[in-house]
Amino acid sequence: MSWVKHREVDPDTMIPPESRTVVFEREHGLCARCFMPGAEWHHRRSRRVRGVHRHCACNGVLLCRACHRWAHAHPSDAGETGWVVSMHEEHPAAVPQRRPDGWWITLCDGSGMALPPDRVRVGITGRPCVLRP
Repeated sequence: MSWVKHREVDPDTMIPPESRTVVFEREHGLCARCFMPGAEWHHRRSRRVRGVHRHCACNGVLLCRACHRWAHAHPSDAGETGWVVSMHEEHPAAVPQRRPDGWWITLCDGSGMALPPDRVRVGITGRPCVLRP
C-alpha cells in the first residue's frame, strides 16, 4: 500500500488554461514582484473564496517560486503591497500591487495598468487602495 494519498482533481479548483495564458502574457513571463523569470500562478485573494473572480486574471499574478513562497510566508507584508488580498474584498482589481516599477492594478480582461503614485493610498488597515479622481 502506498503512503501517498491520491485525490481526484476537482475541476472547480483548476486554473483555466485561458487564465494562465492571459496572466503569463501580461507579465511577459516575468515575476511581477521581482522581474525574474516567473513560474507560478499566485491567487492574490485565496482560491478558497468561490466566485466569479476566483481564477480571474484580476486575481492572478505570475510570480517566481521565491516570491510566491514569500507571499504565503509573510501575508501581512504581502497585504501591505497588494500581493495578498483580503478574502472579504469582493473585487481583487480594486487592490493595487506594488511592483518594482510602481503601483499597478490588474483587470479582469487580463490587462494591467500603472497608477500614478498620488492615486494609491495605504489605509489604516495597512492595505493599499486606489483613490478615485
